[in-house]
Amino acid sequence: MSGLGASGVRCWCNQRRCVMGVEIKGTKVQVRLLGEDGNAFSIIGRVQGALRKAGYSAEQRAAFVAEAMAGDYDNLLAVAARWVDVV
Repeated sequence: MSGLGASGVRCWCNQRRCVMGVEIKGTKVQVRLLGEDGNAFSIIGRVQGALRKAGYSAEQRAAFVAEAMAGDYDNLLAVAARWVDVV
């Protein structure tokens, strides 16, 4: 199945999780956010680091950052929860 995502980027992921045209791997990465620094840049950095350690490409990590920064703080938290398991 193909279509345009919310960002207008064509997605060809066919029943896979896809954000901004970039496929998110099936296995979720766990990131501890509860009880940690709630600064938005700290959260982005923590998730980015976990994605890098899990083998996500630079393109995938950039897609996470672009989506996370496309809205307010609540958007950032929702995007982080979509990309990783928040523990």
